Amino acid sequence: MNIRILAVAAAMCFTSAAHAQVILLWSSPGTACVPDDQTVKYSRYKGDLAFVQHADKITDPIVLNCPIAPFSSEAGSLNLGMTYRDSTGKNTQTVVRARLYSMPRTAAATEVVAVVTSDTSATTTNNSLETAFTNTLDFDNFIYWVRVDIQRKSNSDTAIFHSAYINQVGR
Repeated sequence: MNIRILAVAAAMCFTSAAHAQVILLWSSPGTACVPDDQTVKYSRYKGDLAFVQHADKITDPIVLNCPIAPFSSEAGSLNLGMTYRDSTGKNTQTVVRARLYSMPRTAAATEVVAVVTSDTSATTTNNSLETAFTNTLDFDNFIYWVRVDIQRKSNSDTAIFHSAYINQVGR
């Protein structure tokens, strides 16, 4: 009887270790991000509740800045992710790119912490990509945000940004 209990307990330990939980720490829809002055001035984008993309017949770049409110996380690897659509896949003429930036609270020097880009995937429909980073986010001493660049060279190409997020694989 005791052997069966130990066997079941051991099996449960191995099962839970194989299925690590993903913990969402921060997320933002594209429409909650702030467009830069050139994007606004020249009416480069259109958006809805679930997306930001180029306005009709516009091919100039769209730049969005997504502020990150402080959150707590365990030490370890985090992931910067985005949900997007890039109709050209790995072709570099169209790209959706999210970069996580940091800046000390007492200075104006910025640093790129992580980058995720649509050109690393051949998928041409809605997709989510993530990239791991090991920077410990120190909200007491740094400010963080995600800058999103949406670019296309042709009106026939589609580049759509849906959301950005940071998650962590729990233990």
